[in-house]
Order: sequence, then structure tokens, then C-alpha cells
Amino acid sequence: MTFWTDYPITEFGDEPNEPAPWRECIILGIADNKRLKVVVKGDKTFQETLKEIKALKGGYIYLHKGDRSSGISLWHDIPE
Repeated sequence: MTFWTDYPITEFGDEPNEPAPWRECIILGIADNKRLKVVVKGDKTFQETLKEIKALKGGYIYLHKGDRSSGISLWHDIPE
């Protein structure tokens, strides 16, 4: 299932604490009680991006692109 994030990722050229473009992401699992392990699709090919696994706060991962009200619940919305 595809999810979306607008979290600023400095490796992709984003400025910390500034709005970032919407990017596709795939959830790989839970990193800790606040963060998820995800692969974020950037400007590279998806195979190159697979090497760049991130741990992002669940509150920055959404079901729908551009819809910040569609944030996922860390413990309830993650498909098994």
C-alpha cells in the first residue's frame, strides 16, 4: 500500500522545519513507539531509493497525498 509524507528530508535537499514536497512512501515496519521504518521515493529511481530507509514519525505519514487530515494512527492503520 502506498502512503505519503511531507516530512523534510535533508538528503533530498529539503530544509529542516520547512514545508517539503509530497512523496510516496512504503511502510516497512515499526522503528519505535513514535516512528515507522519507511522507504521514501525521492528524485531517484525507486531501486536506488530502496537503499535509503528512514525512520519517520507516524504523524508525518498520510493515507492521501495532499491531505494532512488523513494521517495514520501508528497502531491501528498499518497493514499487516
